[in-house]
Amino acid sequence: MQHTTQDMIPRRTVLASAILIALGGTAQAANFTVSDKETTLITAIKTANTNNEDDTIQIPASTTISLSQFLPLINSNISFEGTDQASSIIDGGNTGDRIFFVRSGTVSFSNLTLKNGTALGGGAGGEGGSGGGGGGAGLGGALFIYDGSVSIENVIFENNRAFGGGGSSPNSNYAGGGGGGMGGKGGAGVEGGGGGGGGLFGNGGYSGGGGGGFYSGGSAFAAYGGGGGGGYTGAGLTASDDGGNGGPNGTDGT
Repeated sequence: MQHTTQDMIPRRTVLASAILIALGGTAQAANFTVSDKETTLITAIKTANTNNEDDTIQIPASTTISLSQFLPLINSNISFEGTDQASSIIDGGNTGDRIFFVRSGTVSFSNLTLKNGTALGGGAGGEGGSGGGGGGAGLGGALFIYDGSVSIENVIFENNRAFGGGGSSPNSNYAGGGGGGMGGKGGAGVEGGGGGGGGLFGNGGYSGGGGGGFYSGGSAFAAYGGGGGGGYTGAGLTASDDGGNGGPNGTDGT
């Protein structure tokens, strides 16, 4: 059977349309809506880390995700979007685990509450000169930014903790120290000055921290020797009862 030109055009058009639809499908971002089950959040992060797309993970209003384990490290482009700042909640449960660790990627957090996260710094293993070895800093109970580009908007940091490990000298008690709320890495060579964030730590390098690393008088955003940006930008952030402590000599800070 012979086909005329008019017969062939519609078929070619349909084929071309199918190709365009298929190509468009591979470029679309994936959207995940999680429930109050922590497994849904874990699965969404794992999938987003491996699908090479710009993904959005949505936490509905009146949803509290209570964590009992580490969440996967974030190493891709993910937007974590709550519906309501006060009722889209991720709760670390004071289990001794940090909530989020951003290893790389372009990541955003918006309209959420991050609460009850904990970061623990280990005790020093040996003496480091006459002043003793400083313990490991407890950094970022709710959010630790190792690398990448992170934006934070309308996020409540509540009751997050960072505990620094104690120093090793029997005559000194230098702890890594946890700053409250938003902390930054302390300057190089400053004993006991590794002020991490009770709520959020941004790795701005040894020359400057991500917004300060000092917690004082309940002011979770108080800055001491801050600067450097720490790899994040933020607006509309609120801190409530975030804090950090240094540990007794040679302990883990708890």
